[in-house]
Amino acid sequence: MTYTPPKLTIKLRTGIKQTFTYDFTRFFYKGVAFKRDLKRAEPAHRDADVLRWYRIFTETNEYSDLTKQSYLRDFAKYVRFCDTKRLNPESSAAVESWERHLIEQVRISSMNVNSARKMISCSKKCLEMLGNPSSEWFSPYGLFRSEPNPTQGYSDRELSSLIKIINSFFRQISKQIIENPSIHLNASTNKRTATFTYNNHTHEIASPITKCFSAAYFMLSYYTWGNTTVILNMTKPKEKIFEGGKWFEQSVLKPRANKYVSISIGDNGTFHVPKIALRFFEQLLKLSSLISSDHHLLWQTKKD
Repeated sequence: MTYTPPKLTIKLRTGIKQTFTYDFTRFFYKGVAFKRDLKRAEPAHRDADVLRWYRIFTETNEYSDLTKQSYLRDFAKYVRFCDTKRLNPESSAAVESWERHLIEQVRISSMNVNSARKMISCSKKCLEMLGNPSSEWFSPYGLFRSEPNPTQGYSDRELSSLIKIINSFFRQISKQIIENPSIHLNASTNKRTATFTYNNHTHEIASPITKCFSAAYFMLSYYTWGNTTVILNMTKPKEKIFEGGKWFEQSVLKPRANKYVSISIGDNGTFHVPKIALRFFEQLLKLSSLISSDHHLLWQTKKD
């Protein structure tokens, strides 16, 4: 007799006009089989549990849809692991085995520390959501040491390519905003008022001001090595200073450390690119002064 469980899906809103449909039916099968493999997958014989999981995931309003999406993906990995070990996902034995597995994956460098921590955090939250005593099942101690050499987000080559694209985006979009600011300032968030051309492809851009300042934030981070708090606290300079290859320098308060750090515009500790930094920063100043009289360098709005 063919096994035909009910079709279960969860529709999640992941953007202004973007939705993601998660196929929850997969949990009826061993290994949380992927959709393409369902025809030859074996039943997991946990129909009542899956229906309960589905009801809880769909009814909870505690988390955003984006958070739910992340939780569902990591929970599927956890259940898949439990199936390979023939363990009940909702048990302390499964949690202990899961933690040991992740520790081993980090030890042999098959997974970085941050990924392992995230998977433990997500599975813990999911089991807690399902009514289990997660705080008792999961280890109260830190399982991983801090990485002596943090995982590099981008290689030098990737970063160089990325900066070129972001710089091109900032240059094109900022030019359009400066030429006709009212069109972009008064437009709705989903109205496409600007265009970006790259590799002979033209893309229509909605919310160009926000995206332009986001690109500027990334480039400021690259040129200054400043973190989020420091960069967002940068102010517009009152005068230009050019000395020793640096176009501009200012001190910014770092609240948690209760100290001032010096931010220099014009060169990066690894890549010497003063001319590119000069053109970028001058354009950013022009854009920032045009868009807002606020003293912050990056355009910011406060929610009421």
